[in-house]
Amino acid sequence: MYKYCVENHWIVRRLTLKNIDVNQTLFNFTESMKRHFILILLLSAVFLSSAQSYDAWDAQLKKYVSNSGEVNYKAWKSEEAKLEEILRSFSSNAPSSNASTKEQIAFWANVYNAFTVKTILENYPVKSIMDLEGGKVWDKATIKVGGEEYTLNMIEHEVIRKKYFDSRIHFILNCAAQSCPKLHNAAFQASSLEEVMEKLSTEFINNSSKNSISTNSVEVSQLFNWYKGDFTKSTSLIEYLNQYSKTKANSNAKVSFKEYDWSLNSSSQ
Repeated sequence: MYKYCVENHWIVRRLTLKNIDVNQTLFNFTESMKRHFILILLLSAVFLSSAQSYDAWDAQLKKYVSNSGEVNYKAWKSEEAKLEEILRSFSSNAPSSNASTKEQIAFWANVYNAFTVKTILENYPVKSIMDLEGGKVWDKATIKVGGEEYTLNMIEHEVIRKKYFDSRIHFILNCAAQSCPKLHNAAFQASSLEEVMEKLSTEFINNSSKNSISTNSVEVSQLFNWYKGDFTKSTSLIEYLNQYSKTKANSNAKVSFKEYDWSLNSSSQ
């Protein structure tokens, strides 16, 4: 405080010696600072208003999805309009091109899962997502994001896998089937994405209904067959599984793939 007073006294003294109106100078300086402060507040308000909020989607997930990923579509049907409102919000608030990879993955994964749920609700009651559009719903149903039309396959393969590749994205995207990785009952957030992706990867690989892993035999989800290249970019499939599996398989363990169960991931058929 003492240093601040001395420095300001010195400034006032110099201005006085130069025959400059001290009061007017300080007034101009104060007004300039006010304008800069107001500008900062306005820019902050614009940024906050344009930032994507997942609160409404998070609330819906917590209300209609169990911890195990079973979805109460029957009850959720009553709030189909609310989900459509959420998707409209997503559509008009896509992250900017300079957003972080975690922000991008969180956004697109939320869009993918919400749009999948919407597709089921539009056709509910239905026994399987494969009953829709002749089993081609991933290529036919579309959602507009940032002015562009996207199918579910475009979101997964042309956006997330192509632009923001991470093998763990396969464990956070839900296809509304029993054999799919579960629908996480919370919205994805960039701030916690790393932790959540690790958690869901571990849960899926150690889920005995999805994968059976022993020392000498590995029978795993078709995901590891369909997208083997994603899991073996820098390691073998066995080594990848062993990163998460509680039971470690031998490097020469026999590998086979489970039949995929496409029945709806519903808690009430």
